[in-house]
Amino acid sequence: MPQNSRSIADQVSIRDLPSTLGQVKGWDECIAALRKGKEATFDSVWGSACALLIAELAKQGFDSILAVFPTDKELEPTIEDLATFGADDVGRFPACPNLGIAELATDEQFGQRLRLLRDIAIEGNLPQVTLASITGLMQAVQSRQEFANQIRKFSVNDTIDLNETRDWLAQTGFHPTSAVALPGEFSSRGGILDIFPPDAIKPVRIELFDDTIDSIRYFDVGTQRSIEKCGAIQISSLPTSVTQKTTLLDYLPEKTLVLLIEPNELAETAKSFVERTENQGDILGFDQVQLEWARFPLATANRLAVGMIDPQCLLPAETLGQFTRDLSEIKFELERMALDQQVYLVANSEAEINRVEEILNSTQAFLTGRLHTSVGFVQEGFRLRHVDSIVLGCDQLFQRSDLRRSWRRRSSRRVENFSDLKSGNLVVHLNHGIGRYRGLKLLEHDGHQSEHLEIEFSGGTKVYVSVNKIGLVQKYVGGVKTTPKLAKIGGKSWAKQKQAAEDSVADLAAEMLELQAARASKPGIEHGADTQWQFEFEQSFPYHETEDQLTAIEAIKGDMQSKKPMDRLLCGDVGFGKTEVAMRAAFKAVESGHQVAVLVPTTVLAEQHYRTFRERMAEYPIKIARLSRFASRQEQKETLVALNEGSVDIAIGTHRIVSKDVNFKNLGIVIIDEEQRFGVGVKERLKNLRMEVDVLTMSATPIPRTLHMSMVGVRDISNLT
Repeated sequence: MPQNSRSIADQVSIRDLPSTLGQVKGWDECIAALRKGKEATFDSVWGSACALLIAELAKQGFDSILAVFPTDKELEPTIEDLATFGADDVGRFPACPNLGIAELATDEQFGQRLRLLRDIAIEGNLPQVTLASITGLMQAVQSRQEFANQIRKFSVNDTIDLNETRDWLAQTGFHPTSAVALPGEFSSRGGILDIFPPDAIKPVRIELFDDTIDSIRYFDVGTQRSIEKCGAIQISSLPTSVTQKTTLLDYLPEKTLVLLIEPNELAETAKSFVERTENQGDILGFDQVQLEWARFPLATANRLAVGMIDPQCLLPAETLGQFTRDLSEIKFELERMALDQQVYLVANSEAEINRVEEILNSTQAFLTGRLHTSVGFVQEGFRLRHVDSIVLGCDQLFQRSDLRRSWRRRSSRRVENFSDLKSGNLVVHLNHGIGRYRGLKLLEHDGHQSEHLEIEFSGGTKVYVSVNKIGLVQKYVGGVKTTPKLAKIGGKSWAKQKQAAEDSVADLAAEMLELQAARASKPGIEHGADTQWQFEFEQSFPYHETEDQLTAIEAIKGDMQSKKPMDRLLCGDVGFGKTEVAMRAAFKAVESGHQVAVLVPTTVLAEQHYRTFRERMAEYPIKIARLSRFASRQEQKETLVALNEGSVDIAIGTHRIVSKDVNFKNLGIVIIDEEQRFGVGVKERLKNLRMEVDVLTMSATPIPRTLHMSMVGVRDISNLT
């Protein structure tokens, strides 16, 4: 080991680590060969050391770097690894699914491919590093000239023929619609033309004065409001066919370095891809792609020292083993590693950095300055022997699965009710009753085409509902397993059903008011203030909380710390963070010495929550059990005993959790997911629980009754929008 290795490590930050590869034996020889257009190989490239290698190769004077991976799943983590090591100018070129033009336009991966080609061929913006999968590289693209011919530029003060432009959009694969919401759509209203190119982040609005472009603005699909002006826009049409097939390599300059990650795996993946592709005309053979990249300086990277090509550079990188979940053992392991090495610990957010430093600030590793923390992402940690350094991500250290949300290029409108519908679904029309949805139809009225929902009723009668009147239609949610009969247009049965429902709602309202009055007359559970562990748990959340989340969290804490029993409804679409808010409430209850019941409608959802709760609370002495069909009889029997004794803190399950034989020693809060999906029997048992403990109900689609109760003050409500 070099005499000065430790002093070198003391001086570098994690972004400086790639430059230390210049000290490794064989590095200079490999770089010299590649600069001459020859081949070289890099071995012992473990985990995120692959990004370390790419980051340093990008500094060696090549026009650009193209790294080819066996599959698409390596692309996103490698991009984040590269950012950690200081390489931020990165493009991606994944494979796209075999879809029709309309579906392809909305596909995320197709948009990434098209945007990269446009940036290189039209804008002249070549990323410093491009990551591609071998299957993505084998999918044919248009030649640069053919691609350029399908681009149309619009600038302020240009004169255009609106009818001709609309025809061009329709002929090149764009779908006309009343209001643009998805890539591949366009809309024309008077002197306004809205277009959402498939390679764009946001749609664009072109405003005309007569036939002259008066302004060009990007707009938000949610509000339909303009948000940013621009002087010109280039619209990429949808490639309906490829007459001159080529690869991404045809778009890259001749001094691009091509780095093949695990060449043997690339060959196997390519062979399998060809075998399962039905339309061979859409792809290029692996042999043809190999001939294409043979024109460039070519390097390979392997985990094992296979020495496929000379010269060879053997990276001094080693993989790290598994870590325990026990916090005290994690501290001991970090202390051991930091005795003679620098440890670079990478967390996903500033909040997690603060939490980690609070936990580790008493260790010798931290006090001696040998433990360095930074914000970023490291997919798989590794050891660099030549500079006595270890690079490690918090997810790997604490054995958490990947909780990060993937970045999405497009914003979109909030999902309306009809967007969930598939042809054949049952729906309820406010005026006519139960019908069957048959899809969207374009109908012409007064010379204008607009979209309508086609709904079939009894006897084959069809009613068309304009999308502007979508409030008249809702998806049918039945309370019984039998399929209901379709309503007869003009019949009296629907009116009778509505009257019966109104009477039932009136009875329910009286019952709920009686229940809430009884609750208000009884003292609730007064949970304690936040503890240090509560702070640490919340700091470990690997994202920035939204404003709505923070507001909901504060409201729920206020409810739990008051003497009044909590009955709060937490509304939010899927993926908006309801579960995290609920977990913080559960953690607070456990910290106050109470048990938690989490009630969910399905066995699969119970298992998902069970795993999520365990992963988030793995570092704390909280015992979590499940009561569902996924648990064996013996496991359920032991759980029942433990709940009664108070040794289980959180129980997660289906309706089984409110059975008569389930007794909690000190129940503090019940968390209910999608209450409207439970039957009458379960709801009757929940009444008794509501009389005694705090209740937090989560719902992605609250039924109008529940929502109305919240709005008139019978129940409190928090919205995640």
